[in-house]
Amino acid sequence: MRQIAVILAATLWIIGSAGVFVTDAQAPSITSLRLGSVAFEPEATGLKLDAIAEGCDEQDLLEIGAACPRRYAFAPNATLRTWVSVRNDGPLAVTLTGATSWVDQFKEPAMLAEPVLVIDAGNPIPEPRRDATTTPFAPIVLKPGAERLVGVEFRTTGDVADACLRWSVGSGMVFESIPIEWHWLANTHTVDLAFSEPLEFMAPTEADCFG
Repeated sequence: MRQIAVILAATLWIIGSAGVFVTDAQAPSITSLRLGSVAFEPEATGLKLDAIAEGCDEQDLLEIGAACPRRYAFAPNATLRTWVSVRNDGPLAVTLTGATSWVDQFKEPAMLAEPVLVIDAGNPIPEPRRDATTTPFAPIVLKPGAERLVGVEFRTTGDVADACLRWSVGSGMVFESIPIEWHWLANTHTVDLAFSEPLEFMAPTEADCFG
């Protein structure tokens, strides 16, 4: 009888575990994370907006979700911060964990720019804290209907010679979104949230390299 009880308990544990797995696998269909109601222009330090790309209209750059990127002329060791507001429109609380694995993908010296820090800027309603913190994002529970402001800081390369060698004049790196990681029960999921405008970091010009 004792062996039967042990086998039965083990079977129930396996079934229970499988049930949790199946429920968690369904999380994307019952959980809705999307852009929130708050949007800001990026804030650049040491960067200047470059000429608008051919075929893009000035009005496009002012429209949220425009396809034309916001272009920045090359400058070494410059920074740019932008934000996305994450809103939980689903019926369940989830845990936001930031975008650490995304940031870790860009540890290469050949990059014109790379994300170096994901920031928790707090609840954007009623007052966002985007200028008041450089706190790295830590896991936080987002309840149904709640929003969280997530910032990302980009830094351009300081190696001008390498950038001149690897990148042709007129080329650039474009970042369109940030993949926010979140947990519900056991599994990790990712949702791509678009920046209000794609960000393009331009390669050095001939004047930057030889002037």
